[in-house]
Amino acid sequence: MHKMLKNIPLYITSIIIITFCSCSEEIKTLPQDTLGLQYYPIEIGNFRTYQVDSTIIANQGAVRESSTSFVKEEIVNVNITETGDSTFIIRRSESATLDGGFVAKDVWTVTKTLENVIRNEENLEFMKMLFQ
Repeated sequence: MHKMLKNIPLYITSIIIITFCSCSEEIKTLPQDTLGLQYYPIEIGNFRTYQVDSTIIANQGAVRESSTSFVKEEIVNVNITETGDSTFIIRRSESATLDGGFVAKDVWTVTKTLENVIRNEENLEFMKMLFQ
């Protein structure tokens, strides 16, 4: 029994060495077409137009105002970062009618990388998609 206790440090050292030697770092690179990048298509010239219906209730329900307007989001430019990521510039415009003249009100961005899509709306970032 005493001889066995003497060898415990040797056993522990052996286990530690075997554990560290058996570990290896493996990095797999997946083809881009398997990441799902096509699920967030974005390019210059793309636009979306939304109808916005708004109802304001004030004075404990005594005053009720309803309005309808339109918001257009158009991709107007793209910047490529040093790392190769794309940051798209979105111009948000508003109009009282669908056919009326849209007036630019705000600029937002969408950054698309091989890992994710992040949309910046009025200085707030939202992760819209994660590619894995």
